[in-house]
Amino acid sequence: MSGHGRYARLRIGDQELAVATDAVAQAVLVGSPLPLPRRSGALASTCDTPWGMVPLLDLALWLDMGHATTPGHQALVLRSAGKAVAVRVSSLHGVAAAASVSRLHHDDDPSELFQSCVRWAGAGSAALLEVERLMKLTQIWCEDSALSWGGLTQPDGASSLQRRPHAILSAGGLRWAIPAQHLLEVAPAKALEFVSPPGSHARGICSWRARKMPVLDLAALRDKQERTTDAELWAVVCSGELSAAILINEARQLVQLEVPPHTDQFEPAIAPDGSEVLRVDVERLLCALPETEISRGSRAADPGTASAASGPHAAGAASYLLFEADTTYAAPAGSVVQVVALDLATMVQLLRGGARLSFRGQSLPLVSLPAYSGQEAASPLQVAFVVAMPDGALAAIAVHRVTDWAQGAAVQPGAMRAAAFGEFQTITVTRSAQRTTHMVIDLDQVAYMLA
Repeated sequence: MSGHGRYARLRIGDQELAVATDAVAQAVLVGSPLPLPRRSGALASTCDTPWGMVPLLDLALWLDMGHATTPGHQALVLRSAGKAVAVRVSSLHGVAAAASVSRLHHDDDPSELFQSCVRWAGAGSAALLEVERLMKLTQIWCEDSALSWGGLTQPDGASSLQRRPHAILSAGGLRWAIPAQHLLEVAPAKALEFVSPPGSHARGICSWRARKMPVLDLAALRDKQERTTDAELWAVVCSGELSAAILINEARQLVQLEVPPHTDQFEPAIAPDGSEVLRVDVERLLCALPETEISRGSRAADPGTASAASGPHAAGAASYLLFEADTTYAAPAGSVVQVVALDLATMVQLLRGGARLSFRGQSLPLVSLPAYSGQEAASPLQVAFVVAMPDGALAAIAVHRVTDWAQGAAVQPGAMRAAAFGEFQTITVTRSAQRTTHMVIDLDQVAYMLA
């Protein structure tokens, strides 16, 4: 039989299969489900879906699907005639148009699953997985009455799940769906003010509209082996007081997607055009990453505006920039507007005294950080912190180099007393099994006294 239409493309083991898109309810993530104690058959376990528990089939338990039968972490929820079943897949490859659908076997053997083949409009073909035949043959499905909202389709054909606008963005070779209520802006990406060390969840730190925030790579967060390259844009997202910039390659379109009541950070979904996207739970993502704490209430003042409160207990003081001068220091990130590399001419002026730093059309006073350890800095001062002073004006403080940034549970506050200048605040930072202690310096206060 010849025919046209669009079909979901999937792979189970070595076999490429096709399923009619009107039979696909949703793509869902599955972990390592506990097998049901069955003697034989394709029933592997159950799958938690937005509508309730649905039986999960693994065709590799039942049929020879080739050598590459390692179970994947995705499943397709399929529906037909008021019944539902989920099929575990090795990978999903979006949706494609069919040039034709051809019946190959005409014996109507009730013990066989695949009878027809889909020929793609481009090239290649795939065996057609007929959902109704799959349920009859396996005798496995979930009835309407067993589902939490009474069926997979409403009388008017609309889903009972809420539909919300999502922005479809591409990054790292994948398509991501960002809920529109969490998306603040898509803008050209700026240079990182600080590059995170290996092992961090973030690429580094950036400033956006006077707010410090981490720069995230969704592809790397989902799969440690992947990485978003050639990203010239970022998408700024927020949830409550937390925000981040996400590296993207392209902003594609705005679509309506169903929102399940319970989702993972990255939930497979089917877009209106039938393509597979990964819906990002922005709230869960930002709350799970300690790097986003730097954005909580951390607003660096723009020129001409009042700065945030300073001091070890000020807003944003849970996030610290770690740096070296005569010794190692930590500075609350809230008052730091930007980290700027010093050129050779400026470093020479700094040694002679009376140096100025050109920044955003202004000429800022540039001073060296005092040697609180009592020793001279052993290395040249190569970078400067541009800070917002308590009166809102900007100034710059030169240090040797920035080494790290720390926040959240990795930071333990403390205090020490030294004969030279009394008691001062410290933090102890834990990285893996290493613990380092740093003197806390309020750069805005230092700049206000010296500039």
